[in-house]
Parts: sequence; C-alpha cells; structure tokens
Amino acid sequence: MPSLRPSAAALAVAVSLWSGQAAPPQDSRDAGLARLAAEMASGGEPTPIPLKSAAGTPYGVVYDQFRLMWLAARSASAAASPLEPAPVGAKLVIVAYALGDRDRMNAPQDIQVFHPGRQPAARLAQHCGTREPDALLPGVTLPPLTCAATFQTANLHENDVVEMTYADPLTSGGSRTAALPVAIAMPRKTHHVEPVMPPGEPVPNTPIVVRIGALIDLDGAVRFPYVVSGPDVFARQALITVEQWRFEPARVNGAPIPVTSTFTVTYEAKPRHD
Repeated sequence: MPSLRPSAAALAVAVSLWSGQAAPPQDSRDAGLARLAAEMASGGEPTPIPLKSAAGTPYGVVYDQFRLMWLAARSASAAASPLEPAPVGAKLVIVAYALGDRDRMNAPQDIQVFHPGRQPAARLAQHCGTREPDALLPGVTLPPLTCAATFQTANLHENDVVEMTYADPLTSGGSRTAALPVAIAMPRKTHHVEPVMPPGEPVPNTPIVVRIGALIDLDGAVRFPYVVSGPDVFARQALITVEQWRFEPARVNGAPIPVTSTFTVTYEAKPRHD
C-alpha cells in the first residue's frame, strides 16, 4: 500500500515592485521600506542610483523612494528628533549634472522621464542652476549648475528612459538631449532551504498554500516577513523557511534596491511507493 510523505514545497515568487502581481497592501510595503531606512540611517548617506550613457559618461543620479526615506530618517536622527520623519510618499528625485570643465560648463535645463510608449512621468517640481540641496534631499550638497526634478513615482521602471536637455549641444552639431535608458535586474535566489512539514502535523489530503510577504534588502536578505494568508501552523513554518533564503538583490543601473515581494509556499502530499 503506498504511503504518503510531504513533497518539497512548491514555490512561486511574484516581485510586486514592478509587476504588480500578488502585491501586499501599500502600508505593509511602505512600512518595511521605512523600517529598513531607519536601520540604515546610522550608516551614512545612501549611494544614489547612477545615470550614465552607454559610453559610461555620468550624467546624474537618482534618489528613489527608499533613498529619500533613508535621507529623511538620517536627517531626523541627526536632529535627535523624537518624532518619526515625515512620510516621503511615492516620489523620486533625479539630479542632472553640468558637463564639461570649470572654464566651460554645459548646464542642464530640463529633466524628463518617459515610460514605454513615450508616456511621460508626472513631474512635480524642478529646480535648476542652484547649489542648494533639494528639499527632499536633506544633507545632500548638489554640484554647481545642477538640475533636480521630483517625479510622482516611487521607482524607475524597466524600459524607462531618462532624458536630460542641456543648454548647448552635447557633441559638435549634435543634439542637446541625452537619452539614458534604465536597466532593471530582478532578484535572483542564491540560497534555498526546502520547506518542511510542521512538527507533528499530519500530511494534508489537499495542498496547503501559504503566502508570505517580505522585503528583499540591499544585501539580498529576506526582512520583515509577514503572513498574507494561510493556516497558522503552516504559516509559522513557512516564515521560518523563507527567512533563510538569500537572493542577489534587485538592481537599477547596477545599484541595489530593496524589493517588496510575495512568496507562495505550497505544501503538498504525494504517494511514495516502497
């Protein structure tokens, strides 16, 4: 007579930051980012996401929602504020640098972000030609003749293009606009631990599905996991398992970013023929 044993749990991962699949509640996502930003606040200033041409010319940088949270938490910590820093919201700041040398600087005049299909991102504000930090960049000193633009989106997306327009042509007789594509790399699992049946729990007659929400941080660790759905006893075991996984973190233009993800762990029973 065949006996039953739990199979290695089936796993499906939906990264919600770009795909929108199996996304956790917005407050859970932002809460995880805020907790991680508060942890990072004592470790110095965040490294922004670079914006470079195909030839490697640096045109500027991006501070996404998480990096803005990091700056806000760092500013509040430096001020010894007993209050939580004000929510950043779904915003990012793009900084365009002046090009050239000290004797002849080509200053940026405009910044735009275009989604696939040339749909422009909503721009909230833009300030050019000032050395003062942008209001959303506390503690960051911008270079001379910088442009800083704030957009109503939390992150750059796959196939976005950032366009920076300058006062003078970028090459002799060429265009004044640089089009900088955005390269996204999704998380990739580097260490897997197989889920196991909860101790003392009978093998289920039908599959048991548990959904776990969590943050994959800048080092690829699974942080702040929480149960989205599933029976309590299996959910507790799934939490223990998911916390042990490790990933190559998500990256934008090579810079690591935290990603809110949903992991679906399915406990199944299958026949074993002795």
